[in-house]
Amino acid sequence: MSFIRTGFREVALKLKRQRTRIALRHDRRLLQRSEINLGREGTAQAANFPELRNEIVALKKLEQEQKEVALRIARIDEGIKRIEEERQQIAREQANGIAKLEAEKKPLLQKRNQAKSTAEVSERELGGVERRIQESEAADRDLLKQLSDLHALDPAPPDLEALSAGIMAKRARLPDDRSELVRARVGSTDAVRTAKEKLNTADSELAAVEKNIARVRSEFEARERKLAESIR
Repeated sequence: MSFIRTGFREVALKLKRQRTRIALRHDRRLLQRSEINLGREGTAQAANFPELRNEIVALKKLEQEQKEVALRIARIDEGIKRIEEERQQIAREQANGIAKLEAEKKPLLQKRNQAKSTAEVSERELGGVERRIQESEAADRDLLKQLSDLHALDPAPPDLEALSAGIMAKRARLPDDRSELVRARVGSTDAVRTAKEKLNTADSELAAVEKNIARVRSEFEARERKLAESIR
């Protein structure tokens, strides 16, 4: 029987708690309804009190301004987000464009450097040939002077003919050497001209790519400046 009494007490307590919760919810709704009615009544009665009416008008105006400011801030945030997305897109396009041009520039730069090196080598070779020709001409003049000085001796040396023959033999070998050097000079001159033409072509191609790179950078910088100005 004690178990039955305990069960009845538990059921009675649960019913009591449930009725209490229902009563509290009812009272809370009545309180909210009363607060709403009181606010309406207060607003209606504010017409009889100029100070309150002005305060209410000011509050409503402030609420409206706050809503407008919040709306403007939301629009600005959205605009900044859109501009940032555009800026990132511009940065990606710029990086891709410049990377492509740099890839085109690399072999042209190697070609230009090779052409420049070839031109420098050809010019050095031509300079060496010119120097050897000048040395050959100087040697011929020196032999002529030796021959002239030899024949001007008084009395003439007893071996004049032998000395003269030796000098003339040396002079006889010079034309062959000089002819070979002249041919070498012609070949070196042609090589220098060809190397310089290739160098000029490579320089022009490289300059065109570098100009395109500068143009791409300038265009993207202009787009970024425009975006920055739109933020302001």
